[in-house]
Amino acid sequence: MATMRLRYVHSFVDKTGRVRFYFRYRGKRWALPGEPGTPEFSECYGALRRKCLAMQQADNVAFGPGTVGLVIEKYLVGGDYTSKARGTQRHYRVALDRLKEICGRALIADLQERHIRQIRQRFTATSKADLAVMLLRMLWVFAKEVLAMDLGPNPATEIRRLRVATAQIGATACSAHGLRCNAATALIEAGCEVPQVMAITGHKTFKEAQRYASHRARRS
Repeated sequence: MATMRLRYVHSFVDKTGRVRFYFRYRGKRWALPGEPGTPEFSECYGALRRKCLAMQQADNVAFGPGTVGLVIEKYLVGGDYTSKARGTQRHYRVALDRLKEICGRALIADLQERHIRQIRQRFTATSKADLAVMLLRMLWVFAKEVLAMDLGPNPATEIRRLRVATAQIGATACSAHGLRCNAATALIEAGCEVPQVMAITGHKTFKEAQRYASHRARRS
């Protein structure tokens, strides 16, 4: 018998062996009571769906010309976003939605390096902060090259990634290159997309990081 999959609903088995359900939207999770089909589950699920709809409607507020929010919206339909893997799209979309919340109404031409650093601080996880900087750097290029906006030097270019320097971990017998290669391979094997690997390991080009995904595919 086919089972109906409810949108945004995920499940896991807890330590007692019981199946638990939760509602996940834009990286946030809410526990759902009971099981699908029960009154308490349906009531909670419906309330969360309405909450998501309200958030989507808020996102649809028109951004003015030259704003970061408008550049993001144009990138989502006119950039290379649509050609990326679905997992990468989801990963990017969460970060881009957060950027719209933080600085969507700011003029992209007004962004300076100090603003990028301030925006980065609004992301709690290091990997997410690095991804936000990467996306802002990419959006600047998109606005300048594709949208033909009159912009100066990219303010995100010289912002380094937030990562611990390999010399601080006491691995004197290993080279920095070797450690980064091992980290990239481990991330790929854990299911990370190439852009996520780049944001964490510091690889500057897609081609560099893609090698590890290709090696993983040949071994599978």
